[in-house]
Amino acid sequence: MTATRPRAEPSERIEACPFCGSTNGADEMGQTYRWRLWRCECGATGPETRCNITGSGQGGVKEARALALAEWNTRAAETKRGEGR
Repeated sequence: MTATRPRAEPSERIEACPFCGSTNGADEMGQTYRWRLWRCECGATGPETRCNITGSGQGGVKEARALALAEWNTRAAETKRGEGR
C-alpha cells in the first residue's frame, strides 16, 4: 500500500515555487519523524520544522504542517525579492 501525501487545503495560502512557479505541493516527514517540511511537486523543499509529538502525535503534526507551509511561503517571498538565504 502506498501512502498519500497530504495536499494543501483550499483555504491555505501557498506561494509559488521560486524554481518552477507551481503552487502544488505537500507536507511530508523530514529527516526523522520529529520534523516536517513542505515539498513542491518539482522536488524543491522548504526548511524543516520541529514536530512536537505528544500522545497520538496528530496535534504536533498538524502544527508542524502549518509551520512548514509558513516557512515555505517565507522562503518563496524572500527569493522573489532577491533576498535569498
